[in-house]
Amino acid sequence: MKSKKFLYILIAIFACVLWSTAFPAVKIGLSEGHNRYFFAGTRFFFSGFLVMLFFIRFSWSRIKFYLSEVRKNFLFFAFIGVLQTFVMYALYYTALDYIDASISSIIMGTSPLWAAFTAHLLTRDDKITFHSVVAILLACSGIVVIGYGQGVKGSFGLIEIIGTFLFITSMTVSAISNVFTKKKPSVNSFVLNSFQLMFGGILLVSLSFAVESPLESSFTLSYWIVFVWLSLVSAISFSIWFYLLQKPEIKVSELNFWKFLIPVLGPILSWMLVDGDEYATTTLVGMIIVAIAIIYYYRPISHIKAKSL
Repeated sequence: MKSKKFLYILIAIFACVLWSTAFPAVKIGLSEGHNRYFFAGTRFFFSGFLVMLFFIRFSWSRIKFYLSEVRKNFLFFAFIGVLQTFVMYALYYTALDYIDASISSIIMGTSPLWAAFTAHLLTRDDKITFHSVVAILLACSGIVVIGYGQGVKGSFGLIEIIGTFLFITSMTVSAISNVFTKKKPSVNSFVLNSFQLMFGGILLVSLSFAVESPLESSFTLSYWIVFVWLSLVSAISFSIWFYLLQKPEIKVSELNFWKFLIPVLGPILSWMLVDGDEYATTTLVGMIIVAIAIIYYYRPISHIKAKSL
């Protein structure tokens, strides 16, 4: 059992490492003036399509199984697609218009905190303990150090408060979708992920045509390189995440704790890949704090009587 759980942890870390590459890739894609909702919607749809192709492998029996799963669970799959892909990312990209990128990276870095709170409220066996609160707050402090090291600009007024609210709402919505996925272990995780990505992607593209002018963008070689990479990242990472969520050994809060790695690794990759991004020594301090928090969170606590808060 312990070896299996250790393997799940390694897979979760791999997914988070992949997600961290999206940090600089999205910067590159949006720097060319592409519309946010269209950029997100098209790549999520393509990601879902890739997962579907991987699953069916042009086998008629697997195609029939895929269609049968969708037919039996259409409302649930659509519900997850609305929450996880459409609402979560619509709120995320809208919030970017209200708040500085450096502050947004701090706020989004606290997503495991909101996942823990959501799981605490909506599940019976995933309660917050004093041990987990200490680890989460310690990791959040590391994320704050990293964010401020990138240079927080501007004031923090009503507009920024709106942006913060949108970010927190997007993270909470994502956590809710995680909890509902956890409660539905009977469905195939790959079919669920494929459909929810495509369904949510279509909704984001529809939103783009309503409020943006997506066809006026230029589609350069760098755009297509970033597009393909981000599509692969979403296809692989979300498939891993949905697969792990359905494992009885894995709790929602425990799995989402590894997302603290994303804002740590993201800036490092940005320094390497994005022109103009500079190294900040405070990021190293923040990385050390997050590492300490992870070690503390996963240290053996059998001798400690964990109490729910």
